[in-house]
Amino acid sequence: MAKYQIVETAKQLAGAWYENGVNEWGEHPSKRFYQVWPDVKKFIGMNWPKYLEAARQYHIELLKAPDSAVPPHIKEEIFEDLQAYEERRAKQRPAKVGRGRLTLRPDHPGTWEKKIFWDK
Repeated sequence: MAKYQIVETAKQLAGAWYENGVNEWGEHPSKRFYQVWPDVKKFIGMNWPKYLEAARQYHIELLKAPDSAVPPHIKEEIFEDLQAYEERRAKQRPAKVGRGRLTLRPDHPGTWEKKIFWDK
């Protein structure tokens, strides 16, 4: 189990999107997407941080729910988890920005897309 429930929720959302994903135009991912991300575990491992905001919103909605739907002790756990995660994030160094190992730019050598689609 993840140290923070919000991280676990983000990973579950990433996995659900991979299985049933629809982009902002209402289309499912292309064959190219599945060539780059052939395995759901790899997709979740690299992309779960993109789903943190959705997980945060989900947890906030749980906190807003009436006590009949979500018991107060569960709300307390959710609140403490969110607070602990945000405190950790505040102390964390900013993420490295720029060209990285997994950029999807075919015009730059050494990228996954170049390896998959142009180096055959």
